[in-house]
Amino acid sequence: MQIESYINFAKKFLVEKNANIASILFFASFSIYLIPNLLGSTFVMNELQNVVFYITLFASLLISVKIFILDEYSMLERLLLFLFLFLLFVIGKNSLSYNEFYYTFLILGARDIKLEKILKWFLSIVILCTVIVILLSLFHVIPTLSVGRSNSSTLRLSLGHIYPTNLAAKCFYIALTYVSLKKFRLSISEFISLIAVTLIVYFITDTKLDTLLLILLIISTFLRKWIFNIFSKLNYVYLSMVSIIFIFINILLAYFFNEGNIIFNKLNSILSGRLFYGHKGFTDFNVTLLGQFIPQNGFGGLRRVSFKDYFFIDVSYVRLILIDGLFIFFISLLFFTALIKKFSKQQAYSLLLAMLFVFLSSAIDQHLWEYAYNIIFISFLTDNSFFKEDILNKQIS
Repeated sequence: MQIESYINFAKKFLVEKNANIASILFFASFSIYLIPNLLGSTFVMNELQNVVFYITLFASLLISVKIFILDEYSMLERLLLFLFLFLLFVIGKNSLSYNEFYYTFLILGARDIKLEKILKWFLSIVILCTVIVILLSLFHVIPTLSVGRSNSSTLRLSLGHIYPTNLAAKCFYIALTYVSLKKFRLSISEFISLIAVTLIVYFITDTKLDTLLLILLIISTFLRKWIFNIFSKLNYVYLSMVSIIFIFINILLAYFFNEGNIIFNKLNSILSGRLFYGHKGFTDFNVTLLGQFIPQNGFGGLRRVSFKDYFFIDVSYVRLILIDGLFIFFISLLFFTALIKKFSKQQAYSLLLAMLFVFLSSAIDQHLWEYAYNIIFISFLTDNSFFKEDILNKQIS
């Protein structure tokens, strides 16, 4: 075909110019994706969301060169990928949420790139941007929120982020990415540092659920051998089933929430009202096939929102089915199953455990498909050989 000959000519031209052009295009695009989206949840760029949209769109065009010209696909595969991306764009236009659309570009663009290099690059950018934002807030260049709870005198600080929970979630995902890169094997100094991060997150943001996740992350480093040995003996089907059941439990709890039920009320209190607002979402809006825009009023930012006007769906799974629609919801379930299978077959147990932590975190936050927080999904087509565990007599070293 004539189009294919043009693609081959372009590929030959680019590779002759620079043999590492595929890697350069990916990391350049990845950086352009990452920085504005990291800053978008802070007071640096919170009011410039339109700018973030166009910058991210440019990154998508840049990474498309690698996907559609440099990577090995047949013309039929290229066409199917294009149609799938177009459908994701349509869904994003319906919901005004393009997370899955952009993340899919990153997943495809990361094909054959070494995952450990991506995680190191991710950590470098995220930590640098977070430190800069915190310093800007401490020197009063940008605002910082200081909020309290209705039943407590404790002040929660956001340090330049639009809400304390955003800072807490970012710290959790930085810690999770770092621990995953270390394959859950930490030195004493790293272990002490992780404990220090956990304490700082708790005392600054007073975010109990993210603090609990950090504590579980610390415990998992102690139980590494035991957990990995279980993974080595467990069929991926069981892990997939448990994960999907967990996702549906979160959705059904919100759907069937009843204020008159003592157990529901207690659970809702533990989850800081997440069941109530998830249920309100199901009550006020129907589930659609291709997504919908749901207006929300959160406490984040400088706008004053009363408790009466507050409405925000925190739970990622409820957001996935209500905002992104049934198509993306079921595609996500298939993707999760495929990723669990891949990690199990590759014996990449640190990635498998990291993914389970992502599932836990997504029961309390909205960052499931946000690559500025959760970067684990990018590993679908990457070179994960670094993360393979050596098995000797069925014991993990």
